[in-house]
Amino acid sequence: MGQHEDDILTGPDHGGKVMSGNGVVRKSGVEDADRRLYELSNMLSELEHREDQGDAQASDQIVIVRQQFNAILSEPQLRTDAQACRAAAATHNDQQLQRKAELLEREITFSSIENDALLLRAKAAVRQKKSSFDLGGVRHALAHAADRSVRRQALEKLARVSTATEDTCRDLLLVYNERAQRQGYADYVVAKLTYEGLAEEELHRLFARTHDRLWPRWERALADIGAALDGAVEAHDLLFMLRECCGQSLESFVRGGGRRFLRGILECMGTCLDELPISIEGSDIPSAGACYRVRPGEDVRILLNRRLSGFQEHLYLLHEFGHAVYYCFCPVDSELLIDNHLSREIMADLWPQFLKERDLLTQAAGIPSELIDATIQAQRDRETLSLFLLMRDSMFTLEALRQPNASFAELWRDVSRRWLGVDDTLGAFELFDLLHPLDTKSYVFAQVLSEQVFASLHPGKHSSWPSPETMHHLVERFYRPGNTVDWRHKLGF
Repeated sequence: MGQHEDDILTGPDHGGKVMSGNGVVRKSGVEDADRRLYELSNMLSELEHREDQGDAQASDQIVIVRQQFNAILSEPQLRTDAQACRAAAATHNDQQLQRKAELLEREITFSSIENDALLLRAKAAVRQKKSSFDLGGVRHALAHAADRSVRRQALEKLARVSTATEDTCRDLLLVYNERAQRQGYADYVVAKLTYEGLAEEELHRLFARTHDRLWPRWERALADIGAALDGAVEAHDLLFMLRECCGQSLESFVRGGGRRFLRGILECMGTCLDELPISIEGSDIPSAGACYRVRPGEDVRILLNRRLSGFQEHLYLLHEFGHAVYYCFCPVDSELLIDNHLSREIMADLWPQFLKERDLLTQAAGIPSELIDATIQAQRDRETLSLFLLMRDSMFTLEALRQPNASFAELWRDVSRRWLGVDDTLGAFELFDLLHPLDTKSYVFAQVLSEQVFASLHPGKHSSWPSPETMHHLVERFYRPGNTVDWRHKLGF
C-alpha cells in the first residue's frame, strides 16, 4: 500500500509497525488533524488581532476559520483514528502520541456539544435579545458612579433586561444540558468540568476553602464601604466596591510605567524583553488587554487598552505577558499539546503576583517604601472582592444549569446571600455567565492556584528573587512541557 514511516506507529517488535487487530494502526489521521488545527488556531489569532484593531473584514474571515476548525473535529473517521491510535500507542509506550490521541478524543466530544447547530442558534437568540436593549453606560455607572441612586437605577435597568431575557436564557441552558446528555454526561456541568480535567467536588472544595479563608477580609471590606456609604452595602454597590474602594492606595502606580516594571522583572531573570518575539502595543480595544499567538515561538502580540489606570496597566500587562511568554516556549506545530484555557489562565496569573514583591515595587515601580505595605494590602483586598464576585457568578451558573426551570432571579438572590452575604432583591443576573457557562470559575482557579504556585517558586527572603533560575524553572516546569503533562500535576493541584 506504500505507507511512509511517519504514517504508522513505530515499535521495536514489528519492524517499525504497530499492529492492532487486523492491521497497521495509522497515526497520520491524528497527526494531520493536529497540524491543521494548529495552523487554523494561529490564523484565527492573527485575524482576532486585526479585528480588535478595527479591521472589519477580519470578522467575516474569523467565522470561516472557526467553521473550518469545527469541521475538522466533526470528520466521521477522526474519532475512530484517535481511539485506535490511543490504544496502540499505549501498548507500545509512545506516551506523547497516546496523550495526543486522548486529548483529540476529548476535543471531538466537547466540540460536538459546543458547536451543535441548535446550541449555536440558542446562543444567537440570547445575544439578539440582549442587543435589543440599550445598555450603554449601565456597567460604567455600576462601577464608577459616586451617586448611589445612579447605581441603583443602573442595576434596576439591568434587572429589567434579566427578566426580559430569562425565558430565552432558560431555553439555552436546556439545550446545553440536552446536548451534553447526548454525549453520555449527566448534564453540561459534568461535561464542561470533565473536559477541563476537573471533578465537581474539587470545584466545590476549592470554592469553600477560599470563601472560608477570605471571609473575614470580605466582611471587613463590607463594613468599611458600608461606613463610607453611611449604610449597609447593597447589590448596586458591589462593582463600585471592586473598582473604587482600593483605588487611592493603588494610585502609586504611574501610568506608562508597566513596561519598565516588566523590564525590571526580566532583568532580574537575566532576560531582555527585546530578545523575546513579543510585541506590545497600546490600542483602543474593548477589553483591558489581549494576547495573540500568531506564530508560537516566533510572533506573539499583546494589545493593551490605552485607557487603563496606572495599576490596571501594570496588572493587565503582566497577565497578558504571562500568556505571551508561554507561547514563546510552548510546544510548536501541535494544537493538542498547547495547554487548555484553565491551565493557561493559572500560568498567566503567576506574573501579576510580582506586583506584591516589596523589592520590585521599590526598584522597578518606584513606589516609596512608606507606601509599600498599603499598596500590597490594597491589592489583596481587591483580589478578595474580585474572587467573591466570581465565585457568586460561577455558582449561579452551576445552579441555573442544575435547575433550569427555576426562577433565575431567585437563584441569583440565593447565591448572593450565601456567597456574598448581600440580599440582591433585584435579581440582575449576568448574561455572560449563561452565554459562557462556568468560564468565570477558571478565573477563581487562576487567582487561587497562581498564588500558591508563586509561593512555591520563591526561594526565601534571604535569596535573590527573581533570578535567572526563576525563568529557567518557569520554562522547563510549565511552558515547554505544554499539555504533555496534565495541568493538575504540573501546577500541583
